[in-house]
Amino acid sequence: LRRKSIEAFVVTASATGPVTVTTLSAADDIAITGGAIRVTGSFRTLGQGLIGTGSDITITGASARLSRVAAFTDLRMTTSGNQDIFDGTAGGLAELISTNGSVGHNTLRAGTSVTMTAANGSVGGGDGVARAGTTLTILARDIAINEAIATGALNMTATAGSAQSGDLSGGSVSVSATDILRAGNIQASAGSVTLAAINGLETGNITALAGSANLSNINGLLSTGTIEVADDFTLATGSNVNLAGVTVGDDIRVNTTGTADFGNLFALGGGADNESDGANIILSSTGAMFV
Repeated sequence: LRRKSIEAFVVTASATGPVTVTTLSAADDIAITGGAIRVTGSFRTLGQGLIGTGSDITITGASARLSRVAAFTDLRMTTSGNQDIFDGTAGGLAELISTNGSVGHNTLRAGTSVTMTAANGSVGGGDGVARAGTTLTILARDIAINEAIATGALNMTATAGSAQSGDLSGGSVSVSATDILRAGNIQASAGSVTLAAINGLETGNITALAGSANLSNINGLLSTGTIEVADDFTLATGSNVNLAGVTVGDDIRVNTTGTADFGNLFALGGGADNESDGANIILSSTGAMFV
């Protein structure tokens, strides 16, 4: 199925083979089902004269490659193979799911939640930003994106590889990797920062304005910029540690079997937790320790 330009109230197309469109616009909904789906121009719903609950774009295919996509309400794309969006916008949620391929984006914006899932592949990003009005969730075998921003919780899980990103900002931030975790600056505006890796953890500055920071790693180097949190900083690792400095409102607790260079450590006493033992600094290392 090939079309150069389509403008309609509702667009529904179904084909077993490839579907290629240059420009597609609908007042209400767009739903495309096919094999290899390609949109080389713009793809948009306008939210005019709505039928039902929204003005959505729904893509279901073997694979999909979309240039510019703008859904007035929700954007959903499900493929068995690879999918990629260069510039995607949704007034509501954006949900990108691949069962056996990769999920790629350059710029992706959603008024509510963003979900990217590649159960048996990777999630990748170009030099743009993934931005969610509420939560942002990424689940894949491995992850390599640029910047990600969420008003609510930002969660990234690499189930069989590394998680690599630029700056991360959310109400809370949680990143887990089964190999290496690398990120730029990380900020949680309303909750905590939780980072877990196996073979190395490297980040820029870590900030939790109203929560704690919890870091864990087993092998390789653990290195961060400055760490500033309202409550506790907890680190458990078997690797060498290099921190640029830590400032907390309550407690600092570090346990490592490698060497440790902490920089300046400050427990200011302005934080709070379930303990009544004050603001403490507790350091344990079987290797050399420098403060």
